Amino acid sequence: MTPSERDAWLAERKKYITASDVAAVLRKSPYKKPIDVFYDKMGLTPPIPSNHHMERGIRNELPILSYYTAGFDSHASAVHNTQLMVASDYPFLAATPDAIFTCAGPTGTKTAVLDIKCPSKMWVTPPEHYTYQIWAQMVVVGCDEGRLVVCLENAPESLKVFPIFRGDFAHEEESILDVLRRFHASCLLGRLPLEFW
Repeated sequence: MTPSERDAWLAERKKYITASDVAAVLRKSPYKKPIDVFYDKMGLTPPIPSNHHMERGIRNELPILSYYTAGFDSHASAVHNTQLMVASDYPFLAATPDAIFTCAGPTGTKTAVLDIKCPSKMWVTPPEHYTYQIWAQMVVVGCDEGRLVVCLENAPESLKVFPIFRGDFAHEEESILDVLRRFHASCLLGRLPLEFW
């Protein structure tokens, strides 16, 4: 993605609640609150400057994807994605999964979203805010399975895959979507109700 393409992508994201916003809107993020997302959508916060964590993630995304796909046969493929996708049933929700994985099996073709992370140290369990990000990606793509693919830099042997299933969120999916819908409507109006402060 060129710098101008990235600028256009970032501008387009402001029109939606994106997968990376979901945990913050739900107060599940250790880094952001709903008000931070609101200010971002209103254009009231400067762009986040690049840092070494972001740069490490960007430069390792394709190598980690290749490590992951190397373990599958020719009937499987993972297509790297840089496009913002909008949920057909929920037009306020959008996502840019790192890749979309398809694999032929005995019961047909299975589709899963892949989210690739390159942390400074390996996780024992996936951080909760990332599970909500992948849930949103599954809703947008219309699939039931996501995979959080984690690998340390220059260490393919460290690769770890955390499967995440949309069904695990079934008991709260409708309430989550309702919160996101109301939050998006507030952004369109330029007013944030007290419940989100």
